Amino acid sequence: MRTIGLINRETIDKDSEIVSSLLNYCFENGYDMDSIYTDSNVKQEGLIKKGDISTILDMPYDNSILLVKDSSELATNLPYLVELLISFSKLNIKVECFKSNDSDVLIDGISKLGYSRPLSYTQIKINEAIQSKTKKGHVLGRIPIGYRKSDSGGYVVDAQESDLVKSIYSLYSGNFGESNPIGLRRISNVLNNNFPKPKSRWSPQSIKNIINNWFYVGVYKREGMIISNNHTAIVSHEQFEFVNNLMKKKKASKKKNISRKALVCYENIKFRCGFCRMPIFKTSHTRKWVNKDGKEKEKVYYYFRCHSYACTIKKRNKFDNHQMKNLIDENLVLKQELDIQQETPILKDYSILIRNFRDKVKLVSRGKGRITDLESELQQLRNIESGYNLQSMEKRKVPPKVMEIKSGKVRILTQV
Repeated sequence: MRTIGLINRETIDKDSEIVSSLLNYCFENGYDMDSIYTDSNVKQEGLIKKGDISTILDMPYDNSILLVKDSSELATNLPYLVELLISFSKLNIKVECFKSNDSDVLIDGISKLGYSRPLSYTQIKINEAIQSKTKKGHVLGRIPIGYRKSDSGGYVVDAQESDLVKSIYSLYSGNFGESNPIGLRRISNVLNNNFPKPKSRWSPQSIKNIINNWFYVGVYKREGMIISNNHTAIVSHEQFEFVNNLMKKKKASKKKNISRKALVCYENIKFRCGFCRMPIFKTSHTRKWVNKDGKEKEKVYYYFRCHSYACTIKKRNKFDNHQMKNLIDENLVLKQELDIQQETPILKDYSILIRNFRDKVKLVSRGKGRITDLESELQQLRNIESGYNLQSMEKRKVPPKVMEIKSGKVRILTQV
């Protein structure tokens, strides 16, 4: 396979040994270098030729390997890097980094490039440290209960806390089928009374998180990397599967009298939290009771809530039912603008699209997809940035309204 190199003028000016580094990389990996393109004013002789990215794209270099120092040689931001990699992919040109911590140019780009500009030196070093620790299965962030940090940076079992984790699995499963199981709420009450947390309280959700966490069988998961037997397990695989299968059975048999869905029930108005821009969810709870006269009554209660972590911890995630209804009634004067077909898509928030794009780029870098799969997301972002509607003028319908609620105020956002 033909091998070509690309070195920018700035790189040659900063590193006089960069060509030697490129040739050494070729020797170590068994590549036969054909040409090295640069936009520098160095003398063109031997392998050195005048050219840049467009030169490579315009010439018949299909089924080749392109070697660059790192992702910054190709682009200054992640979207442009993805665009170039899509173009190279269509020409069957494989791109590698010859002077980076990772030879995969997409992984290198994720750690060094932002959405609109390169990351700062500090941000790059932080990303490199995270990647290094992730590959080793070392501690990053909060340590799960039952473990503590070892001297080498890994995880070791905390004897006292690990007994607590084992008790949770045993209580929920009824000692793994030998006795009657105990529910999540009762377990959380028992722990709050006997083993209270120093900074927070046990809740059914925190108990559920422990039961569902593969970490307790020795599996380390982070940034798409999975390492089995990374640390000492607290529960066995058999115990973990027994408890989680039991939880699935309970969930399947439980009567579904609680429905949770995004509020799009008033003329296709969708509500978003004005603090974090995440959707506000509507939850309905059905209550039944029997009056003194023996008559059975039933009433449905509605609750509106933002489920983002940021709003939850700041206790600003709940919205009053009457307040929501008043806001809806006040804005029904726009009814003639809200007469929209069901299939009309709701405009996604730009920042959410960017986050989804980065997430999909990470998936592709882990081998869960092809680089060409990113074309549609990239095109959608480009269309929004250029101010054009995603639909053609002939097919365009009246866009839906997105209500943004913050501190009792409403702002109507409309797609242009």
